[in-house]
Amino acid sequence: MFRLAHLSDVHLLEPRSGVYGLAVQFVSVHRRLDAEARIAKLKRALATAVACGASHVVVSGDLTETGEPAQFELFAEVLHDSGVRPEDVTLVPGNHDAYGGVSAWRRAVEGPLARSRRRARRSPDGSSNATASPSCPWTSRVTSRS
Repeated sequence: MFRLAHLSDVHLLEPRSGVYGLAVQFVSVHRRLDAEARIAKLKRALATAVACGASHVVVSGDLTETGEPAQFELFAEVLHDSGVRPEDVTLVPGNHDAYGGVSAWRRAVEGPLARSRRRARRSPDGSSNATASPSCPWTSRVTSRS
């Protein structure tokens, strides 16, 4: 049986020791600026998807709060650490993911999301898998609003 897990509006925010800038505060109106809580919530959601036997995970809309590189790096790290195979994930960016600039999504797909994919395809001994691909599996399935 095919099981689909759909997560939406993650709004991942990188932990920061100081105060977030005005732009983050503005787009986060009515949402707590608690990065650790948002990270924990995403980890719990992905763990639940795995525990429930999800065949595929779709994460749609607003993966990050403001589309900053550090937020995409963190998202890729959490996704990698979840144990969900990259080929079993479809990512659909939202308007918040574009706040980092016109090319923010492309930079994320070619940068941290691609690196996460390559790490996931390594053998436990650290060597590359014969089937490893330097391209991100999400790029061919991504729906972009830009």
